Amino acid sequence: MSDTLVPSRARTVPLPVPGECAISGASVRLRPLVWPAKAAGDALDYSLDCSRWLADCADSIDKIAIDLVSVAPAADLTIQWAIFQNGLVTVALAGGRPLLRYQLRLVVTTTQGRSITTVCTLPVSTIQTTAGTGALTKPGLTFPAGTITINGTPNT
Repeated sequence: MSDTLVPSRARTVPLPVPGECAISGASVRLRPLVWPAKAAGDALDYSLDCSRWLADCADSIDKIAIDLVSVAPAADLTIQWAIFQNGLVTVALAGGRPLLRYQLRLVVTTTQGRSITTVCTLPVSTIQTTAGTGALTKPGLTFPAGTITINGTPNT
């Protein structure tokens, strides 16, 4: 791993700001936080973006705690490492069993003493991480000169 990490935006979910609602005075149930699915053989970073929650009071992250709280077999999913930087909590996850949904509890504590707990769900897909030997073959296609064109010009 390099000294700098650029977390994937595709695997980042925002921490909902409590009390934020488009309809004033309405009680809204926040949707569950779900990261994009991973294959069992993947080792990927997933992030929770706390920046909007922190910006409200000019606060920053002081410490984090992460643990598995799902009913899925916890031993199958491994927390490889976790860091926080610039309002993002990032955790590297590996393993897991296909078709199971793992839940991770994240506790974020700030320099001003605030603390928030949330649960993120990580589904594990049935996608195989490696293709079998010989699974990919070169297609038996041939094209005579001039049959493929690029912007109307025959490719020879």
